[in-house]
Amino acid sequence: MITNTQGGIYRIKNLETGAMYIGKTAQTFAKRWGRHRRALRSSRHRNAHLQSSYNKHGPAAFEYKVLEVIPRGDMSDKEFIEHMNEREVILIAEYDARQNGYNQTDGGGGALGWDPAPETKAKISKAQIGKKKALGYRHTDEARANMSASKTGKPWSTERRARHEAKKEAARLNSPTDTQASDTAAQS
Repeated sequence: MITNTQGGIYRIKNLETGAMYIGKTAQTFAKRWGRHRRALRSSRHRNAHLQSSYNKHGPAAFEYKVLEVIPRGDMSDKEFIEHMNEREVILIAEYDARQNGYNQTDGGGGALGWDPAPETKAKISKAQIGKKKALGYRHTDEARANMSASKTGKPWSTERRARHEAKKEAARLNSPTDTQASDTAAQS
């Protein structure tokens, strides 16, 4: 739940190059800018283009400015966020902050309009190869044998035994027996 009575749209502008980043916040502007500043100072900002420019030009080259204050009024959280998203999209386009600035998307929620270049897609795909949590990963036979050996001989708890027996019984009741299968085949 959003607790602030207002949010808004802000700009971070590089005074040397004129490039800018347009963002939205439901926090106070000071809090949001503080998060940007901390990330930039520690070289951990999510926006690599903005981070690179900050590293090159230094903190004094950047101006933080409120573009639009959006009072919440009696809007629900959803309405408030949707309204801020709409205004962010409009202002990113108006300031051309995507093509000639630091915005990586059209705005309005984060990934809207993000279409990575084929090289970027290839890098992302390559980075996922060999990751153990990747979709379709299968443990090696050696790893499976080690996991099996580590569990062999360990007694099951009463709860686990009961769950196992219940699953077996449910499977038995839900699968046709040999006589049921032959009766069904004979009726066809």
